[in-house]
Amino acid sequence: MFGFSKSSITAKDQMVYYHEDFSAKDLDETLVGRKGLSLFDLRDMDVPVPDFFVVSPKVYKEFLLNAFDSKLASLLEKVRNPASEEIERLILKGKFSEDFIQDFMRAYSRLSGFSKAWVSVRSSVVYPSKPKVSFSGIFSTELSLRGPEHVLDSIKHVYASVFKEQVLVYANQHEIDLTELEMGVVVQRMVQPEVSGIAYTLDPITSDDKKMSIEAVFGLGDVIADGTLTPDQYFLEKKRLDVVEKHISPQEWMKIRKAGVRVPGTKEEFEKIKISSAWSHQQKLEDKNIKTVAKIALIAEDRSSRPQSIEWVWESGNVWILQNKPLTPKADLEEMNKNSAEQDSSVVDVAIDIVKEEKLKNKKLRDSVPQPKSSGKNSDDDQIEVLDRLGEKIRVLTERANKIDQSKKDKLAKKQAASLRKLGKKTLQQTPVTSTSSSKRKFEFLLSGIGSSFGEVTGEVLVIGDSVPKDLVVTKDTVLVIGKFISKMKPYVLQAGGILMDEGGLTSDISILCREANIPAVVGTGLSSALLQDGDWVRIDGNIGSIYRSKVSSETKVAADKSEKPEPQNQESTKTASKKDNKNSPQIDEDDIPRIPTATKVLINIGEDVSEKYERIVSSMDGIAWVDMDLLMLHEEKHLMAYVKDGTFKSYSKKLEEILDKVSDWAGSNEAIVSMGSMSVAHFRNLVKGTSGELKEAADDLSGAPRLLSNRKLFSRYLGIFKKVRNVYRSRNLSLALHAPLNGDIMKELKKEISASGLRRTSTFNIFPVIENTSELLLLSEIISAGVDGVILNTPLIARQIQGLGVYDQSALYDIEAGSVWKVLEKAIELAKAENIKVIVVCESSTTLVKKCVEWGVYGVAVSPKSAKEIKSVVSEQETKIILRN
Repeated sequence: MFGFSKSSITAKDQMVYYHEDFSAKDLDETLVGRKGLSLFDLRDMDVPVPDFFVVSPKVYKEFLLNAFDSKLASLLEKVRNPASEEIERLILKGKFSEDFIQDFMRAYSRLSGFSKAWVSVRSSVVYPSKPKVSFSGIFSTELSLRGPEHVLDSIKHVYASVFKEQVLVYANQHEIDLTELEMGVVVQRMVQPEVSGIAYTLDPITSDDKKMSIEAVFGLGDVIADGTLTPDQYFLEKKRLDVVEKHISPQEWMKIRKAGVRVPGTKEEFEKIKISSAWSHQQKLEDKNIKTVAKIALIAEDRSSRPQSIEWVWESGNVWILQNKPLTPKADLEEMNKNSAEQDSSVVDVAIDIVKEEKLKNKKLRDSVPQPKSSGKNSDDDQIEVLDRLGEKIRVLTERANKIDQSKKDKLAKKQAASLRKLGKKTLQQTPVTSTSSSKRKFEFLLSGIGSSFGEVTGEVLVIGDSVPKDLVVTKDTVLVIGKFISKMKPYVLQAGGILMDEGGLTSDISILCREANIPAVVGTGLSSALLQDGDWVRIDGNIGSIYRSKVSSETKVAADKSEKPEPQNQESTKTASKKDNKNSPQIDEDDIPRIPTATKVLINIGEDVSEKYERIVSSMDGIAWVDMDLLMLHEEKHLMAYVKDGTFKSYSKKLEEILDKVSDWAGSNEAIVSMGSMSVAHFRNLVKGTSGELKEAADDLSGAPRLLSNRKLFSRYLGIFKKVRNVYRSRNLSLALHAPLNGDIMKELKKEISASGLRRTSTFNIFPVIENTSELLLLSEIISAGVDGVILNTPLIARQIQGLGVYDQSALYDIEAGSVWKVLEKAIELAKAENIKVIVVCESSTTLVKKCVEWGVYGVAVSPKSAKEIKSVVSEQETKIILRN
């Protein structure tokens, strides 16, 4: 009537803030908390946000004062230190004021419309003095709630989560005074998403602000935060929103909300819906929708002038943003960790101080207003004195309890040491984990995952699976291996030196926690909890996602096993284990083959020659361009499918597996590429039962990807052998090359088959198409866009075609140094480098072509074993010339 808006008059006096009534400019963190303010900001940006309202932080302190006022004093009169569960019970029995309940009911009715809305209840922290601390995943989140009584109870559960032990550990880690913390609560309408995920407007690991990342899963997205599933990862170049890298993770089930009302504080009712095999290996979000999510995330970044973490869902063709958080730069995280200090407090201390602070505030407010004279002290003054006395008493009890607890830990550590000595691990106990002892250990590559928190650490493995063992002792010399993460593990995560997880992605709660605490972490490993056991020694590299196991511990374990079981039942498996323990330890004469570091990789092209004479030269170079599975198979007497039919495939497969594993050992921690599809149908028909092994309708000259895709049962056997070497033999440095992909559609089909076989793309498993003819060079952009990690340019076959020679004619004289060949190579290299993928050029023994490749800036050159030593020197000299020239 008079032109005044509701927000301009009453914003500071509200107990509930409905999204339609206020603008972000009318509010600040003290009124609605961080999460609430970010939602109001998003609405002001016209970003699609589900309807919501925010419970004011002042309700939190008023509620706690009423809940604790008299009952806390009687609780503290007990002899023992009350546990956090007892504090929680006090909170859950507390009552909200009538004024607040009226405001809440109005807001919930507006949110619901004609029916009771399904909502989520989340914390909205107020702590202005530490804006860079995220509080990610620390406080309770309540989902799938319906009805005002359930929502009100859930708000109490959010309040109670402040008094959890893991919150206290987190607060100590970041120098947070929980008595100063206030808690708003966001109540938001829920959606049932088809796809959910998190978008980071910079690279969450490297903090590269020219890139952004998006993670996605089918169904509800909390499986990303808790690390239950490994999500798809899409990396984009921010300027043009081009997808520069994808990692598609197979998903066998998705999580959806069950119909029915959930009681707050109880386990939420969900359904795990099995995903059909046709969809389980599909990309979760189409490329066009990836760009839609990216655009919305960048709007939030642009308007807020800070990098953002965006939680989003996709429902019925629409994107909804559930929440956003500013990202803390890596340098700031390091500064926070450097300044962190241990504090000595308990959840009861926090409760006492909150009550005391509120009563002091009330007293100051009362004293500032003239009061009628009265005799004696005010009751609040008496209660403050009581709280002071009880606080001192509880601190003494807490200190005593901590001393007892430390004594128990010391006794347990001694007990564990005695147990380890009994197993024959005297070396591990006599030498503590220091840089000196770590440097004496020799480590072999074990497996890889997603490096989700920078740093390297060496320590002793402690496997905790999906539960927290009793009397668990964790130190900075411990590498925790977690099967499934639960909130009770957070205090132990913060005490650990490093973290490994079977599942999870870059934006899971544990990844964020590790980055904030500067703890190296590798997630999404798939097998770490199965391959590692207590007492193993590992080195983890959170920068690249690699895990290495100490050969010392492996040998000790074998000795311990022998002492317990003098006569192992399976001698063959013992031999295999022994072999793996000696992995990556070829006897190399350093004077004979010098190791020369170069930016351009020198890779050995073995083909089918896997004789031991090449072990030393391979070990001294930068990896293997490829060992050819087709040629290895042609050395066998019969066709692969013949072994399948007569029941001897297992022994046939084992022979090939051991060859690939041996070659993997030679390469050490370097990449070893295995190729498939180099030979034609005609070659395999010449084997015993080769005619029946190949498809009748297949032409004799059919080779490469078309042959593999036309006979998928055969291709499945190829991939099965390769997968077993990677996963069972633990040769995780193997990558895959596929000959003659022809075009982008065929390349996509090849990738589908690879995913269907259970092979998961990781930082150490790359896919390379081998480009062998001029038509593939013309379609190279299309092949690359199918999502590959690099390309191998097979110069000899390209030269044969350009010069009109037969592909399989061994007597043909071709020239890989011809100008026409170089011209097409240069164009192909420029195209591949523009897409930020690896380029490997097959150079045979041509030093002239090698020099040219160094100038072109290729990733690597593939050369024959005999010329490798000379070419390594040539590459080093050429790189030196380029540096001096510039």
